[in-house]
Amino acid sequence: MNNKSYIGSSVDLKKNRLLRYSSMAINKALLKYGYSQFSLSILEYCEVDELMIKEKYYLNLLSPKYNILKEPGSPSREVIDLKLNTKTVYHAIRAAAKVLGIDKRYIENYINLNQIEPRTSHTVEVTDLVLSKVNIYPSVGSAARVLGVRQASISLYLKENRRNPFKNRYIFKLIIG
Repeated sequence: MNNKSYIGSSVDLKKNRLLRYSSMAINKALLKYGYSQFSLSILEYCEVDELMIKEKYYLNLLSPKYNILKEPGSPSREVIDLKLNTKTVYHAIRAAAKVLGIDKRYIENYINLNQIEPRTSHTVEVTDLVLSKVNIYPSVGSAARVLGVRQASISLYLKENRRNPFKNRYIFKLIIG
């Protein structure tokens, strides 16, 4: 369609986490154009210890437009412990979350500064167009549980300031203050 590409590597394609991160350029394109407009090609099979070398080779060879990072692998993350006033660099979000004893999504949300801040509850107004009813929920998570939808879906709706009803039924609005 637009001749853009994304290069990535995986030990197990079934468990590839590429499609879980909505902040990645490739994911935004997948959502915008639809999965049917893309194809998946396996460029090469290799041993696990060669993955990063092969990924770097193809990044240099093909200059993919959807790759944000030009080096293979996850970027390092510096985590600051405000209580102890220390800094630690982790090479994976999961490792940092495990050490800190928190859900890795808090770190991911914090890294993506455009998202709602982690650990902060925001009051949400939900307008149900089918029932012509407006409800106020103390948090995005509580609204998601009551409505039976994913919390991330509501967060993304709010982050992107969408105006069209979610599932042709709900309009979400953050109540600040």
